[in-house]
Amino acid sequence: MADEPVTTKPEKNKDYDGTHVSMGEEFDRARWQLPPLVPVLVAFVILLAGISLYSYRERPGMISQGKIEAFKTYPIHTESARVIDLGGTIADPEKYDQLLVMAHVNLKDVSQTKPLYIKSIDATLSTAKQGDLTTTQAARTDQEQFFSYYKQLADFKLDPLLAETKLNPGQEITGLAMFSFGVSPAVWKDRKDFAITITFYDQKPIVLHAPAGS
Repeated sequence: MADEPVTTKPEKNKDYDGTHVSMGEEFDRARWQLPPLVPVLVAFVILLAGISLYSYRERPGMISQGKIEAFKTYPIHTESARVIDLGGTIADPEKYDQLLVMAHVNLKDVSQTKPLYIKSIDATLSTAKQGDLTTTQAARTDQEQFFSYYKQLADFKLDPLLAETKLNPGQEITGLAMFSFGVSPAVWKDRKDFAITITFYDQKPIVLHAPAGS
C-alpha cells in the first residue's frame, strides 16, 4: 500500500493578536485619506473674510444716514386776562411760555438690501437749570393745526416725519420734525444742547444736534 501524503498545518504565530491593530498603521492610512491642508485653510480664510465683510456692511447702525437741512424755533407766550373775584381782588394773570422747535430732517437708507423702519422720534433739550427735558414728535394733526394758526410760518411746512415710516434700500426722504417745550426763549438761549433722536427697529438710532447759532 502506497504511503499517503502527510498534510501538516502551519503553526499559528504565537505573537499575533487578531484583536490588536497597530496604531501606526491606522495613522498612516488616515494620513493619505485626509484632504490636503493648504487648500482647506485657504477656503476657510475666504469664507471668514466673506462673513466679516457682510457683517461690516450690514451691521446695525451702518445702513442709515441723517442730517438737519433747516432749523427754526418759534416762541409762544400766553397770558390770561385779569380776573376779579367776588371780594374785588384782582388776580394776577397767568403766564405760560411754549417753544416750538422745528427741523427739516433728511434720512437715507444706504443699504442695498435692508429696509429701514422708524420706531420713534424724540428730542431732548438740555437746560442749565431744569436739566434734560424730553418730548416726543408732535402728531400730524397737531402740526397741521399749528400751521393753520400761524400762517406766517407756511414756508417752513413739510410733510411730517413720522413713526412707522418705511424707507426702502437706497431711498431718501426729508420730513418735518416738530417738538414743543414749556420754556422761554431765554432758557433756549442758555441751553447746553438740543438733540433729535430717531430710533429704528433693529438698527442703531441716529442722533442729530441743533446747528450752531440756532
